[in-house]
Amino acid sequence: MQRDEQVLFGVLAAASVVFYFFIIPAQIQDPDWVTVSPRLIPQACAIGIFVLSIYKLLTSLKFARPGLTVAPRSYLVLLACVALPLAAAIAMRWVGFWIPAGVMVAACLVLTGMRQPLWVVGFSVALTGATWFLLDLAGLYIR
Repeated sequence: MQRDEQVLFGVLAAASVVFYFFIIPAQIQDPDWVTVSPRLIPQACAIGIFVLSIYKLLTSLKFARPGLTVAPRSYLVLLACVALPLAAAIAMRWVGFWIPAGVMVAACLVLTGMRQPLWVVGFSVALTGATWFLLDLAGLYIR
């Protein structure tokens, strides 16, 4: 296991804790009339990401190659992939949900290596459109 993968698992664990305790409570409010909190699924996903990333981090420690150097670009891409959802969550306060979500998906696709503009735009539009459609079917409306 490479050291940059170990750093990735550590950053994923830290990011899931930030999402669980800060981002999700700030973005999702509990209405008085619900029996199950709308925070349940996002917080369950954050807990799952945290547990799996800690598990992968702990099991990968015995397979580490000590002499391996990590390229600085890998850390910058990792930092950008963690900062983009945080920035999108903050931007959703002022712009709404759909524009920051689509921009975040497109930016993450470009950062992770997708270079074909048609695929980046198409996937971003399709994902946000499918999310809107499913929420509309459920009767949930997001501004």
